[in-house]
Amino acid sequence: MRIAAVCLFLAAASALQATNYAVVIGIGTYGTRADLRLDGPPRDADSVEELLVDKLGFLRPNIVKLVDAKATRTAILGAIKSVSDRVKPGDRVFIYFSGHGTSAFDPKAGSQVCTQVNSGCLIPFDVSSGTPAQVIDSLLIGSRDLRPIFTKIDESQPESFFVVFDSCYSENAAKSIGDQAGTSKDAPLSKLATKAPTASADSYDAAFIKLRPQTARTNDPYPYTRMVYLSASAQDEKAFDISQRLIAGRQAETVDTKPHGRFTNQLLRAFQKGDGDLNRDGKISYAELHQFTMESLQGLQTPQLRLPEKPVLLDSPVLEMAILPNSGEYVRARHRVRVRVTTSASELEKEISGLPGIEVKEEVPDFVVSAAGGKYQLSNGSGLELRQYAAAEKRDLLQRLAAEPKVREIFDYHVNSSKARPAFTLLPAGKSHFAVGSEIAFEASAPAKSYFLMLNIDTDGVVTVVYPGGNEAIGAVTSRRIPAAVSGPPTGAEYMKLFTFPTEPEGYRKWAGAQLAPGSSTLNDILKAVKTSADGDAALTLYSIPRK
Repeated sequence: MRIAAVCLFLAAASALQATNYAVVIGIGTYGTRADLRLDGPPRDADSVEELLVDKLGFLRPNIVKLVDAKATRTAILGAIKSVSDRVKPGDRVFIYFSGHGTSAFDPKAGSQVCTQVNSGCLIPFDVSSGTPAQVIDSLLIGSRDLRPIFTKIDESQPESFFVVFDSCYSENAAKSIGDQAGTSKDAPLSKLATKAPTASADSYDAAFIKLRPQTARTNDPYPYTRMVYLSASAQDEKAFDISQRLIAGRQAETVDTKPHGRFTNQLLRAFQKGDGDLNRDGKISYAELHQFTMESLQGLQTPQLRLPEKPVLLDSPVLEMAILPNSGEYVRARHRVRVRVTTSASELEKEISGLPGIEVKEEVPDFVVSAAGGKYQLSNGSGLELRQYAAAEKRDLLQRLAAEPKVREIFDYHVNSSKARPAFTLLPAGKSHFAVGSEIAFEASAPAKSYFLMLNIDTDGVVTVVYPGGNEAIGAVTSRRIPAAVSGPPTGAEYMKLFTFPTEPEGYRKWAGAQLAPGSSTLNDILKAVKTSADGDAALTLYSIPRK
């Protein structure tokens, strides 16, 4: 305890040498627009403000908090511009938004107006309900409105500049999502505009033509040299809000029993309980925060981390301030796998409850089993449909549930190491779901030469060793790019896990390309090697869909 107190004191003393600025925005109500109401954002803003003060060394007078009616377009831009006018080298800047986002695709220009590389397209409290052109004029568009101010902050050379947006920009997500996921934080333009254009100048086409010179394409390079950007979901996903109804019905839980965005809830968990310090080295790096939120959201949302091409930045403490007491060995809280069986699939309840390591429970389930149209649906606790099973495949469903305790042992395991964590990326970037037959690639890198072990856990719980795959030269390297193709059926959520080893683990060459059922002796050997000699890990989720 004495050592921990000294660490925190040193962090606070360092903070006094710089000024920390924050703008925190949460919009849950949009005037009379009941169809846009969200329960979480006002509580998100309150909790993030307390986090900044209690854990990250910010002074309350330097935090501007805009909630609901105070979060107008003018007020938001004014608050961020005020920071850009005051920030100086060595300062720290944090910008946070929770509320609705929207998508705006210009098909004629082939470009996305609301791209994440420019921090998306946000809906302020006073968004217009008029014609399409009036709606677009009233939005906060990253490339038009935010990028110039962010660039000014970035060029002022702050020690750290972190932007977090809990909103989404996709109105056409391909994933199948259950009601227990919560309320979507996307509001399509077609939903916002309540008046038809009265003239050609009021149309979407006219608005897009006006915006084209300021519109960034999705493959444009990252435009900032210091800013780190973390978003709640990929460009092809929705982000969700945990409502009071879900909490009251015990279908979801939050850090403080209050409504929150699903992403923000995990962000708060990372810092309030120190869960984001995955390697228990006394800090939460940007890489760890991204990894923790991504894993915790279970594939429902895939947070996206964008930052300049500076490897050292990835492993820097968040805002250079995330110094925590080192609690030593990391042990993830475990319980028996909880499965909620809906009344539509009640005939399976007895068989499911008899599976080893499984309990049927209504509250905060890990899985939900339901039935519709003669098929069983298996969803995770966040509401993401993992797979459908025909009635004749009931045994396959039960086997998948029985495999989960061992699957969880792999996917949840984190290596305790003070060294920099490996990077693990899915390409093409910014996407999370892919049609069967799509060509993808995995990029893995480590700070030192390592032996990589890349595992895929498919919709049936089968573990495949993707790398080494049997065709590559085996040896210690600092990076690997592994091309792959999405296979199926079946389709659904799949998990990827990467481990690094400083020396070649025993049996490594024999594992190449193996397909392993949970509980197999080879999989047990892999787990043993991971727990005794792995020095790094990372994970990601992808979602396969049928090709149309």
